[in-house]
Amino acid sequence: MPTPSWRIRHLDALRGLAVTQMICATWLACFRPDLVEPTPLVTGTLGAIALSFLGDAHTGLCLCLLISGFILTRSVGYSSVPTSRLLGARWLKLVGPAIASLLLGTILAALAAAYLPIAAQLTRSPLLASLTPPAASVVAVVDDMFAAIFTGYRDVPILPPIGLAAQAPLLGESFNPALWCLRIQLLASLIVIGLSALRRWNAAAWASVAAAVTVISLPHIMLPALVGHFLATAPGLNRQSTLTGATITLAGFYLCLVPFLAGDVVPREICDYSWIAPACAMPDHLPKCAGALLIFVGLLLSPGLQSLLAGSFFSAIGRVAGPLYLASGPVLLFGGALVMTHGPNGTVARLLPATLAMAIALTAVAGLFMAVDNLFHRAAARLTSPQTVRRLPLVERPRIATARGRPWS
Repeated sequence: MPTPSWRIRHLDALRGLAVTQMICATWLACFRPDLVEPTPLVTGTLGAIALSFLGDAHTGLCLCLLISGFILTRSVGYSSVPTSRLLGARWLKLVGPAIASLLLGTILAALAAAYLPIAAQLTRSPLLASLTPPAASVVAVVDDMFAAIFTGYRDVPILPPIGLAAQAPLLGESFNPALWCLRIQLLASLIVIGLSALRRWNAAAWASVAAAVTVISLPHIMLPALVGHFLATAPGLNRQSTLTGATITLAGFYLCLVPFLAGDVVPREICDYSWIAPACAMPDHLPKCAGALLIFVGLLLSPGLQSLLAGSFFSAIGRVAGPLYLASGPVLLFGGALVMTHGPNGTVARLLPATLAMAIALTAVAGLFMAVDNLFHRAAARLTSPQTVRRLPLVERPRIATARGRPWS
């Protein structure tokens, strides 16, 4: 299938790499938790270094948020669509496929519930041992979806908990634990679209204040989307240099692989400013966020790396990144537990056919979710189409500064 002209192929490839990291991290945590070296640059081989990076879910999430903030800002920067409709379209694109993945997870969890303890004992996986999905019911599915969108799961605090968070399920009780980052995506979209709206309304001062409040009040995991938003408007990224970009990218890889705070490289007390704001805390994986940022900036500056990534198979993965990630949760966790307990004797002998079966199932389910994803994308496109906007009353049409300084009417 030819790539649509409006897609940026090297960013598709980077998103494909990020989703591959998150899926590999889930597979490793489920079936080979002892395979990743904690300090690959010190004690590991080249294969251990590559495996450590491919299994780095936190770097993958940061890259996804950077790309989302960057692409979302470029796509809505001078849009004539009202902000409320942009937010509604984004909500449709994210939540619709998530509901489909939750329904699939409910079916697989019901089938695999009796086999999860056996699979956890075979693989010695803390992740599989922590999975305790409830009995399938409408109430359990609604509670799970409400937690994924609004309250967050009890043991995965993304923002300060609201009143209903105490009754939210644990992440291990979810029918699709991959939905834990849905709330991050929704909040990041709200921030990026809101800041873009302020910029369109020529409210630069208010946009600066809003950005400062966002940085101070939000935890560090939300910051990559905000950084991606500002990178989309940075004029310096037009000055491209392959050597400079490659150097910055290598520095990013180094930051992602070195556990700075696990040793004596950087004392934790020097870098912990959480008493100022949550975003100023220095957790163990904050260097990975900085590494993801350097990889992203290096790619934007390097035409050579862009061409290399655009021609790789990661570009094809990036075009189905969302459906593939949503399918990976129930297929790897519940489907993997199901097939692991029905293979030949021996963990390795079971793992090889189980991995092949999971890969086939993941491809098939991702294709199904791609159809669902396209359905909701078409609905979102109708919501933001120019014909729909023209039918709105004039009071609902935003006054947007165009390139000539005249408002759109």
